[in-house]
Amino acid sequence: MPPHRRAPRALLALSLLSSFPSASPATRYHLCAFTCDHDNSSWTACRAERCTPRLAEDLCADGAEPRLSADGSPRDGDGRPLAGPHECAAWGAAAGSFAERCEICTRLAAALVDVASSSSSTASTASTSATTTASSSTSSSSSSSSSSSSAAAAAEAEEEEEGWDGGEEACLLARARLADALPQHRSCALSPEACAALVARLANATDRASVCRGAHAALAAGRGAARVMEEARRTCGEALSLRGDAGVEEARVCAAARDIGGRVMALAAVVALGTFALQLTQA
Repeated sequence: MPPHRRAPRALLALSLLSSFPSASPATRYHLCAFTCDHDNSSWTACRAERCTPRLAEDLCADGAEPRLSADGSPRDGDGRPLAGPHECAAWGAAAGSFAERCEICTRLAAALVDVASSSSSTASTASTSATTTASSSTSSSSSSSSSSSSAAAAAEAEEEEEGWDGGEEACLLARARLADALPQHRSCALSPEACAALVARLANATDRASVCRGAHAALAAGRGAARVMEEARRTCGEALSLRGDAGVEEARVCAAARDIGGRVMALAAVVALGTFALQLTQA
């Protein structure tokens, strides 16, 4: 096509695109005030996802969609526009949807399982080495062995009294492993400080109800990884639910953690494969 005929069409396309309404660049978060009329329950969500369409966690116990208060929004259904997660606290709301915060929580538990698995492998190797060394010793040191056993028992009793038994270090390692994945979550990308505060609360070593501490205790009790993660989904839900016992499982039990990085890589591979196939057809 001659260049003089391409220009008008390009200008027309640009004018059409500019005619579509666009969200303000400052509106990156949404305050959603929901109400279920059948039981008169209400709650406030502050999240990156829009208030409309509703998420699974928003549904009422009878399956109906909750009513949304416009609450100052210039457009019906959007809720109140906010600049980011840092504005949620002013409205008494937690930053992030239940699903997003759940995903961070379950990924923390999964990181702890990985840490425990690595530690178990290292401990097994060390134990085998120690057993081989000990087999060459004699029983002449029975008195010192008895003394050492007493000291070990006292230390173990002290750890049990504290209720932690080495899990604090494991949770710190799990937090370190999770840190690289946090920017994949929009709320964490918009407000790293709020995200760090959430992770710190979930991994709080001094809180017996913390998710990380509970997962470590389950692993120490000999439960398998699958069972630990199943329990973590419920523990995370109890810690993060905005609605208490609302009778909606999607609002009180966390879904299984997704591999966001893996999905991005898979999507990139599909796009690359499609581009390669297109190049072959045009060759």
